[in-house]
Amino acid sequence: MKKYALSKNIEEQVIITENKAANTFENLKLCKQICIQQNFHKVLVITSDFHIRRSAFFVRKFFSDFDMDAADHKSPFSLYMQEYFRLWNTLYYEQKLKKKKQS
Repeated sequence: MKKYALSKNIEEQVIITENKAANTFENLKLCKQICIQQNFHKVLVITSDFHIRRSAFFVRKFFSDFDMDAADHKSPFSLYMQEYFRLWNTLYYEQKLKKKKQS
C-alpha cells in the first residue's frame, strides 16, 4: 500500500507503515499510537477494494478525522465473500462484547 500511496503522489514523509500487527484492529490501534507521537490529526487509510468496508468499521474506533481509499485493482469475488463473512463475524463479537459490558 505504501507503493500505491507513492504512485498517487503522496509524500513519503507522511506515510505511516506498521508491520507488527496481526490483524486490522491491531494495525489501526498501533497506527493511532504512531499518529499521536507524530502529531498527525487526519489520516488517509488505503486498503484493498474488498477490505474497505470492514476497515472503515475499525477506523472509526480510533480516528475521528479520516478518509478511506481502495487500491486501484479489482479483487476476485471469493475475497469479497470471505470479507462479507468476516464483517458479520466482527459485528457478532462486537455485539457480544457490548452485552457482556452491560451485565
